[in-house]
Amino acid sequence: MPITQPGASLADGDVTTAKIAAAAVTDVKIGTGLRPTILLNFNNIFAVIAGTWTLSKDTNMNDETLISNATTHTLNDEINFKFFLPAGNYNLQFHGIKSSDSGIGTFTLDATEIGTADMYNATGTYNNKFTISNFAQATSGMATLKIKLATKNASSSDYYFRLTTIAIWSNT
Repeated sequence: MPITQPGASLADGDVTTAKIAAAAVTDVKIGTGLRPTILLNFNNIFAVIAGTWTLSKDTNMNDETLISNATTHTLNDEINFKFFLPAGNYNLQFHGIKSSDSGIGTFTLDATEIGTADMYNATGTYNNKFTISNFAQATSGMATLKIKLATKNASSSDYYFRLTTIAIWSNT
């Protein structure tokens, strides 16, 4: 099911290619050795494993296109991104919205947990930068990046997860 504009939703089991304009990744410093290897800007193929994930616009974010679980926002919501990744060591970075109703996303590359992102903040804040550093891809090939909401901050009231473009770059 192609998604051609913000506001469309994907439910459990849907696989799609989202056609949303790419935005610049400003925190990856091109020319300093930190070149993005992969930009997951929702032009990539992704699969909704649990919950309903929606593409939307938020003009408070530098990269206005968000993907979020705003419809279901429940425990164990999950989304997967599939892309080619050469063997090597990498860093991952994305921007998101922190709020009092947000969960903690667990990031897994293939079968290995690479980090978490706690999206909780007592007051809503935009353009929060999250970085997961120094994880390895043992062999070149198709990789699956999974984000799963398996927990939340004790102070959070819900499991929302809102993020923009994901950048993955080699750190070697």
